[in-house]
Amino acid sequence: MNVNTLNTNNNVYDSVVTPPRMADLAMWLTADHTTTTAVGASDHRIDTAHDRSGKGNDLTQATADNKPQLRNADGQFGGKRVMKFEHATSKPWRVESLQGTVNVQSIFGTDATPTTDPEFTVAMVLNETANSASTEVYFSLNEATTSDPDKVLLLRHAQGAGFRVNGADAQFDTSQIDFTQGTAVTAISVLSDIGTSMSFFQWIGGTSCDWDDAGIGVDYPCDPDTMFPALTPTYGTIGAHMTHNGVVSEWFGEIAECLVWKGAHSGAEITETLNYLRDKWDCS
Repeated sequence: MNVNTLNTNNNVYDSVVTPPRMADLAMWLTADHTTTTAVGASDHRIDTAHDRSGKGNDLTQATADNKPQLRNADGQFGGKRVMKFEHATSKPWRVESLQGTVNVQSIFGTDATPTTDPEFTVAMVLNETANSASTEVYFSLNEATTSDPDKVLLLRHAQGAGFRVNGADAQFDTSQIDFTQGTAVTAISVLSDIGTSMSFFQWIGGTSCDWDDAGIGVDYPCDPDTMFPALTPTYGTIGAHMTHNGVVSEWFGEIAECLVWKGAHSGAEITETLNYLRDKWDCS
């Protein structure tokens, strides 16, 4: 455990039970707040990950073969249970994911009044495992389920951390920080309005990402106009992305916690969130 880490609420490791900025949380999912179905003595499949933010943004899976497993992580996450996404390795594909309609109007506005340059923060604790080898999505917010509408994707790309943002201006980039398969890590992503455009920042294991494109640096202008002008409904998914360019994008790994906030985290809030996640899940 990171017993020397102390956040601004003066809580240490297991006594930290709530994340920073509770009032601004739009979605908060943890492996220990799930409903499961037992399909074997040691095999419990997740029906629903319950949103602890109070906004009602639960993610579910109704198809039995597509339900991720709730299991104790071997040597990871401080021994706590996590959501494991394995998928089938032969066709027909069994794509394990949790998904649902999420109400993100507090972040992106409404159909009548979409927010210009909306700011938001996504933090996750995850462990990428074997079989992830190319481009796989572990978190997405989508305007719709078809084709390539406005969306935010967090993904891995050839073992680098990456993102894709579709809005008035579609952007994609891959960082020069790799995920180490088999190692639990924090991933904190911030979309922030910087000047007249919107910029993307990401920290993997507390290290600021540098992007592959020359001259971009750690901030990457991604959407100078609006995200999600059509907000009814908006879909959220963890563990896969079903319709990216018409291709199933399955991610292999474990997710312990996922948080989405309205507003961009400040430097101090990033540190506090990092400390909260590290102490709770014993990760970098």
